[in-house]
Amino acid sequence: MTVNRGEPGYFVGVEVTRDRGGLVESYRSSQRGIASYSIKRALTLNDRVSDIISAVRGIVERPEYRSSNTTLLINTSILGRPIIQKLKSELPECQMVKIIASETKPGSEPLHIPILDIEAILRLLTEAKQIVVQEEHSCSDVKKAILEEALRSFRLKLGYLADTAPKIWAEGDAGHLVIATGLACWAAECL
Repeated sequence: MTVNRGEPGYFVGVEVTRDRGGLVESYRSSQRGIASYSIKRALTLNDRVSDIISAVRGIVERPEYRSSNTTLLINTSILGRPIIQKLKSELPECQMVKIIASETKPGSEPLHIPILDIEAILRLLTEAKQIVVQEEHSCSDVKKAILEEALRSFRLKLGYLADTAPKIWAEGDAGHLVIATGLACWAAECL
């Protein structure tokens, strides 16, 4: 099965955890009605808020982003209110989201995204080979093959769904980049 909805454009997902962050920049294109995602950049970030802001700003200020369909999502699930307010004030073009275990409530602010939806999008896209990690992607510490394998093998642990507390959804060296990729793909397919 292939995923076919959405318009071409740049989609950026940012996952922020307690000790590091991940930023994935992807471009969604469509040929003959079939979407594909090209991972242009996958960056591991440290946990400093100023570095996260700087990395996102470096993307949104580029000319190709200003002149095209661009969506940026930041997962704020495990961040405190002062950090979220700082991100909102410094990065008004970004949409703050929370990844949750259960179904979303309409009109929730920030937008709540069920982790099962992110897992399903990643599963469909990787099985159909619709996500391509570019050879030249700029990744600070995760090799292309490791990221590709992490995307293909991402599955939720069932125990995670029973607990509604905020959590880090993906583990391993590329877990933060898997969730960031999932956010970018989810935005392209569901917003």
